[in-house]
Amino acid sequence: MDSILLIVFGSLGFGFFLIFLLGLADKKRKESNPSSEEPQGLTQVEFEKACVEIIERMKLDIQTIERSDENTLEIKAHNPAPITGGDFFFYTVYLPSNESVSSAEILEVSSMIIQDRLSKGILMTNTRFTDDLPAIAELAPMEFIDGQRLQSILADLPMV
Repeated sequence: MDSILLIVFGSLGFGFFLIFLLGLADKKRKESNPSSEEPQGLTQVEFEKACVEIIERMKLDIQTIERSDENTLEIKAHNPAPITGGDFFFYTVYLPSNESVSSAEILEVSSMIIQDRLSKGILMTNTRFTDDLPAIAELAPMEFIDGQRLQSILADLPMV
């Protein structure tokens, strides 16, 4: 009986040791070879210029650009088109590549859009949004542009 317990606990210990080694190897692999899924790294200045360029290419009239935080820009723009026009709110967040925009920040922007009675809000980030984004209910009309989508929009939009 003692030998069976020794074998069971030894096997469990060996299994945990192997799991630890796999995790360590995966961590080293990620550090030495960044994932190809991550968007190309933009500096904060390049990211902010890209966001403004997208708004200009959409032929929206930029009314105000305010820095609410060292890594956050709030841009209000107007679409002069008669039927589809209205006021738009762009909220841009620049974060380190390993962070994501939190659900609390998304909810805060949503309530700002509702409070100011804007037509639409667009959140842009150089990284990604929280994984629980689909679970957030009662949002204002908003679109979410992460780092990968930002790169493809810049490539696809016609030049002004």
